Amino acid sequence: MKKLGYIILVALSITACNPETKSTDATKVKQVNSTAREVPSFFEISVTQNVKWKESSVFSYEGMELRGTEGKIGILSVPWKAGVRNKYMWHFFGNNIPTGQLTVVAVKKGTNEVRKVLLIPDSDKQEWTSGRGGIPASSQNHSDLPAEMVLPSKGLWVLNAYIGGELFGQIVVDVQ
Repeated sequence: MKKLGYIILVALSITACNPETKSTDATKVKQVNSTAREVPSFFEISVTQNVKWKESSVFSYEGMELRGTEGKIGILSVPWKAGVRNKYMWHFFGNNIPTGQLTVVAVKKGTNEVRKVLLIPDSDKQEWTSGRGGIPASSQNHSDLPAEMVLPSKGLWVLNAYIGGELFGQIVVDVQ
C-alpha cells in the first residue's frame, strides 16, 4: 500500500513539473510575438472582460469615416486584412486628452492572445508604443497621430489604446 502511494506521489510530481502540462487559468496572457516581460506593465487582460465583441461603430468627423467611440477615440475606417500593413490615423477627442505616448495592445476575441500592432516606420518590426513621439496638444478638443499597423490573423480584435500608460479607449476591428 505504501508503495502504491509513493508511485502515485511520484507520478503527480512528474506531471506537475512537466512543461507540457497546460494551465487552465483563463487570466493568463498568451503572448505570441514577444516575451511576457515585454508586455507593458500597465496592461491587464481584465480590460477585455467588458468588451462588446462586435465591430466598433462608424461615425463622421470632418468628412472622414472613423471607427471607434464618437467623442472619444477613432481610427480611419478602412478594411483590415490579416498580415497586411496599412496606414491609419488615430483621432482623440475630448476636453482632457492626456499627454504622453500612444501604446496599443491588441487582443483577439476568444483568446488571451496579446499582440503588438504598431509598426516601426520603414520597418517590419512591431512595437508596443509609437515611436512618433507623444500625442500632440489638443486643438478644439481633438488631436491625432498617424500610425502604421498590422494584425496577423482573421477575426475580431480589440485595440486597447493607452496614452501615457492610462487606458484611453478601445476599438474593435474585424480583420478579414
